[in-house]
Amino acid sequence: MSLYVRGDYSCCPNPLSADSYSICPYQCSFCLLHGMYETYLKNKYKKGLHPIDTKNLHTTLKRAFGVRRESNNPVVKALRYGLPVIVGRKCEPFCESEKYFKATLKVMGLLKEYDVPTVVETKCEPFLQEHIDQLSELDAGVNVTITPGDDSLASQLGEPTSYSNRLEFAKELKEIGLWVGITGEPIISGVNDSHTFLVAWTQDCANLKPSHVNFGDLRVSNLSGMSKRMDDAGFDLAKIFEQKRNTWIQTGETIFDLLHQHNLLVTTPDWVNFAVKNDIESCCGFMGVKFKFHPFTFQHAVGEIKRNGKVTFSEILKGNPFGEKYVEKFRDIWNGKGGYFNLSDVKGVSRLGKDGDGNVIYGKAKTLKDVFI
Repeated sequence: MSLYVRGDYSCCPNPLSADSYSICPYQCSFCLLHGMYETYLKNKYKKGLHPIDTKNLHTTLKRAFGVRRESNNPVVKALRYGLPVIVGRKCEPFCESEKYFKATLKVMGLLKEYDVPTVVETKCEPFLQEHIDQLSELDAGVNVTITPGDDSLASQLGEPTSYSNRLEFAKELKEIGLWVGITGEPIISGVNDSHTFLVAWTQDCANLKPSHVNFGDLRVSNLSGMSKRMDDAGFDLAKIFEQKRNTWIQTGETIFDLLHQHNLLVTTPDWVNFAVKNDIESCCGFMGVKFKFHPFTFQHAVGEIKRNGKVTFSEILKGNPFGEKYVEKFRDIWNGKGGYFNLSDVKGVSRLGKDGDGNVIYGKAKTLKDVFI
């Protein structure tokens, strides 16, 4: 499917994504997606990298905006709600194949044709340099991944471009007036979380003055697959995760403090540990000023607790842009079923009771009110 609502919609207020290619051609050692290529994306992975069928995308856009019939399709509903489309969540959109297929430019051109707000996530493959003008015409936002560390680390991790080149590219995007965010991910315990790396990185961010900074820790969808890739790159994944258990929260606090010293807006997708500190309810930063967002999320629920002292499921349900298909799954997570994180995992939040429909009411824990500012 070329355009889809991601499964993390209960955490992400901008989960509408489009990928211009089936898989990513690069072999970043830490990549979450390689585990998916070996599991539920297995059939696509066997076929190899190929451009998506833009006809399907065009059909979806025409269905959403061409004829305004009622629709229960969650993608159509999200498009009509006005959510931006994130291009590049599962594949670098400006990979080498773009020179031949131009699938990314076709996708972005269709989104522009229907006035769909567009956001590009990229490690800024050099090919993208040739298409800055097209980005400017789209009035798109761009999140550039620049991870703490030096260029030798990017090379060791198998990334396609150096951090310094990406930083220069981000400056060019700023100069033409685009919304530019920085993604510092992954923060790898014992690898690029030293105070020296973090201070240098936050200073680079401060010099750039991005609209938003997002950072996240190393996560894994297939432990054995990532372990092999990280081992080949010279890293001990078991040791990394052991160290992460002991240091991640302090590292995250340090990153927030360093970036806040430069008056930057900062957010992390780790809303369980840092929801109270997050400056924006969207970890990618695309909300409020330039892009619409939906409040059907746990991060928004934490914000409601900060503002009002408690939150109910019915209040959050009012912000659901996707229809009934997504309500029951979110209800189960909200009430603690299925092994997902929910609000009771956030420090300073507790269950206050249940509403008339049997859904948990969450609020500030009496003994930890000082957690909330």
